[in-house]
Amino acid sequence: MISVEQVHRLETRIERVLRMLAELRDEKASLTTELQAANASLEESARKLEESERARRVTEEKLRQFRTNQAEIEEPLNRMLHQLDEFEGEQPEAPPDLPAAADDAAEPESEPESEPEPAAVQAVTAAAETPTAASAAPAGEADAAEAEANAGEPPPKQEGEELDIF
Repeated sequence: MISVEQVHRLETRIERVLRMLAELRDEKASLTTELQAANASLEESARKLEESERARRVTEEKLRQFRTNQAEIEEPLNRMLHQLDEFEGEQPEAPPDLPAAADDAAEPESEPESEPEPAAVQAVTAAAETPTAASAAPAGEADAAEAEANAGEPPPKQEGEELDIF
């Protein structure tokens, strides 16, 4: 027959098994939750990777289109620059059908052809620097001396104004 002591041992073993079973169920639930979180994270990473790949392809396509457009723009510009270089290299110094006088008239007057004569410059400078000497002479002599000094030159400026001697 079965003794009370054997029933107590059996009861203790069953309680231990039930506790282990509960722990295993809790662990299974915890692992299942972790697995679901990992799967969700994996799916999110896969979605982000797919979006990133799609963005990379779009960027590469835009870059390819940009380079194509740039080449389409640069080609005619380079062609025009080459034509301008050829035109400038082939252009004669004076056109054969135009006389030399017409060529001189077409040039801008930015550069003087010759320097003013030093004597005229000195006379204008001396007249401008010594206004008291001209006023001390009689009116007729002062006008004659000034006219002689300024022959071919513009009249001197008023006091306080700069002289343009070149």
